[in-house]
Amino acid sequence: MAVGAVSGFLNSTVGASGPVTSPFFRAVTATHAAFVATAAAAQVVAHSSKIVAFGLDGFPIGDYLGLIAIGAAGVTMGSLVGTRLLGGAGEAQLALLFKVVLTALALRMITQAVP
Repeated sequence: MAVGAVSGFLNSTVGASGPVTSPFFRAVTATHAAFVATAAAAQVVAHSSKIVAFGLDGFPIGDYLGLIAIGAAGVTMGSLVGTRLLGGAGEAQLALLFKVVLTALALRMITQAVP
């Protein structure tokens, strides 16, 4: 429950909840493919909730449909490429890659937060 609260807060304020929730999702999924699917579903729910909330608050979402379309296309292409790469890598390789990427993201967040 605490992970969900922290994730919700970070997703709505910073926009970067993935690095916080990913280790917890990875710990409870049996395979890397299951982890990817679980994390992706959580991000869809989180981002959809933000779109609804910001829209209800009066944010002019229509003004940004072009950027949203570009972002959606990028996510779709990344998902297609990632799915192909995921099928060709072993669990040990994916576990190492996960740790390296998560560490890099954490360092990036820290360096951006420190003036």
